[in-house]
Amino acid sequence: MRMSILVLKEIKNGEKRVAATPADVSLLSTLTRVYVEKDAGKESGFSDDDYGDAGADIHSREQMREVMLSIAEPIVIKVKELLPPEYDFLHSGSGGQTGAVMGFGHLASNRELTMMTVARKATYLSLEDIVVNGKRPVLANMSEVAGEEAVRLAKKHLPEGSPAYILIGYGTAGRAAHRAIATSGSVPLVCALDISVGLDKLNSFFGLSPAPSLLTSCTLENFDTEIRTAIRNCRGGHYGARETPIVMILSPYIPESTAPKMIRRSIIPMLPRGSAIVDISIDQGGACEFSRATSHDEPIADINGVSYIGIPNLPGGAPLRATPMLSMTTRPFILEIARKGFVQALRDNESLRNAVSVYQGKVTSRGLAKTFGLEHAPIASLLA
Repeated sequence: MRMSILVLKEIKNGEKRVAATPADVSLLSTLTRVYVEKDAGKESGFSDDDYGDAGADIHSREQMREVMLSIAEPIVIKVKELLPPEYDFLHSGSGGQTGAVMGFGHLASNRELTMMTVARKATYLSLEDIVVNGKRPVLANMSEVAGEEAVRLAKKHLPEGSPAYILIGYGTAGRAAHRAIATSGSVPLVCALDISVGLDKLNSFFGLSPAPSLLTSCTLENFDTEIRTAIRNCRGGHYGARETPIVMILSPYIPESTAPKMIRRSIIPMLPRGSAIVDISIDQGGACEFSRATSHDEPIADINGVSYIGIPNLPGGAPLRATPMLSMTTRPFILEIARKGFVQALRDNESLRNAVSVYQGKVTSRGLAKTFGLEHAPIASLLA
């Protein structure tokens, strides 16, 4: 058997999304064989019968492994990165064909998975690195959900009252968080700091409704000064009561790299009692000196009296919203692969080609190679 699509059930803690919907499978099954793991879509509202009616073969995890070994070009699609029990799905392909894994890889913050992919001469296409006309459509959709979930979790775990908010990173996730704050029924102080855009672009955000109370463009070099100023403004002066808790939502993003460490430990004593930090950037290693992964089951770590939330898969807790949004952006790419085969799709589609982090064991992402000191192999030369 040549190419087939394998849709795995997510096993990461609290991950309830699925990488393909029955509607996706209905289209894919007209082009190639599709295998879906049992209960893969259950938490997103899809039954095994839904997938079977759409044309998929439903199998257990062990059966999925066996099926994969019989396929020359297995394309494994996931939402989150492969975890150690799933490394068997790093299949290089056979008979001159190329197998691949497609999913949010964030490999720059995962040395073990990177080295395993290299060692197995496997291929990993990272959904977050699909770029179309200068934008990252798959990442943007999930970042929007992450921003909303960050606000929801902060409200759930904070004491009652209206905190002030500091948004660090005012891209898709930061602005989604701001909109969620604005619809909460209160009008809190919102300070936003961003290091990736200039003041001209930041000023355009004041056209959003509502605009941030304070919006600052800064550099990594002067960020520490700016964040301390923002905290002081939120704590006292003419902006609010000294003991008003502060929620910091962190979403700085550097493509194909780890997140910059924006928040130092010395910031913690400045935060009032009851404050919280939600580290959306934890997928890339986190934006704090003290970043650590928490989970949907145990979302909070106490950092000297401040609640720290570092859930690596925030959108996974909102599958009924996130799964359809994910499907909407990934479907055209998966269909193209099913029509043409993986390698030809890479040759024809620059967005797919440049999203490949590792190809047949060679590191094709320049940022990933730099992060781990590995040799970089341009993808174009490997496909020639």
